[in-house]
Amino acid sequence: MVEPSSDRRAVFRGVVSLALHDGNLSFGEKRLITKLAMALRLDDDEPKMIYDAILEEEKLEDGHPLTISEKFTAYEQVLETFLINTNKTDDELRMIAYLRRVFEISDSEHRAILSSLDRQLE
Repeated sequence: MVEPSSDRRAVFRGVVSLALHDGNLSFGEKRLITKLAMALRLDDDEPKMIYDAILEEEKLEDGHPLTISEKFTAYEQVLETFLINTNKTDDELRMIAYLRRVFEISDSEHRAILSSLDRQLE
């Protein structure tokens, strides 16, 4: 069960941990992780610090909290990258589903974001 979170580091850690479940990162997974780090506005050193903490099974200090607006923006940016720049593998889809659950994005909110992206991409 995915626990909702507003902690930037916890969200990033959850997505990277999910991507690493099979032992490797595909190009599409790396692309989504890179976009997520930017969308969450992590400091330059944070992604590597979080990655290392995952590998070494260390705890992390809490990160800065996300506002509801920041959650929607981050989700939209990562979803756009998923739709445009990946092969849409099951692993990548799991990453999107994880973000949806951790950010508590409802079906109607997801559809609204998709509609907005459709209009932007036309």
